[in-house]
Amino acid sequence: MQRALLDAAEHSDSTIILTPWRGVIVTPVPTDQASNVAALLQEAGLVLDPASPWSRISACIGSPGCARSRGDTRSQAVKLVRRLSSPDTSDDGSPYHIAGCERACGAPHTPHTLVLLGSST
Repeated sequence: MQRALLDAAEHSDSTIILTPWRGVIVTPVPTDQASNVAALLQEAGLVLDPASPWSRISACIGSPGCARSRGDTRSQAVKLVRRLSSPDTSDDGSPYHIAGCERACGAPHTPHTLVLLGSST
């Protein structure tokens, strides 16, 4: 992914900004280079579609990065995105935060659904 970001920056003479929320900003991208830069980033696995369920999912670091976590929050995020992407799933478009314990580190300050690993709720 790093190579794709560097290629995108070099290809468009842009600056790459990594956000604390695991987002990436590529700026400024000349209009005539936008589709090339988008293709490079999508090929690297970055999500560019604001309607993607990935744009509504956040998670704490989970295990193995946190000793208090009851599980791998990132794998649970993948499962949740797959479920939300299914045509059989009714979804209202609300955000979700996956937490490995009750502290729910990194939870957004805006309304969201908390998914607590190892919880029956």
